[in-house]
Amino acid sequence: TALFSVSMLNKKLNSYQWISLLILMSGVALVQWPSDDSPVSARKEVSAGSQLVGLMAVLIACFSSGFAGVYFERILKETKQSVWIRNIQLGFFGSIFGLMGVYIYDGERADRKS
Repeated sequence: TALFSVSMLNKKLNSYQWISLLILMSGVALVQWPSDDSPVSARKEVSAGSQLVGLMAVLIACFSSGFAGVYFERILKETKQSVWIRNIQLGFFGSIFGLMGVYIYDGERADRKS
């Protein structure tokens, strides 16, 4: 998110903020590091392919979440409309897409009367 803020919103971070960001990223990486306490059989079940897929899924989720947050902030700052109007628009279109997803994936169950 901080990198998107710097690139998309032209924010300036001072050296303490960059150092804090690096410490935060290091701390998250260390917390996620696997420990040697798990049994050997459990470690063998996890293949390298599933670890790569998991890593890619987490990276995509992080980048898309950071981009969405910064892009929404940019849209709010650049437009003259109030935050209330933007929230109503976001809720309206989100509801439409959410209902489309319900009917595409669970249409039969949604149409049934309990």
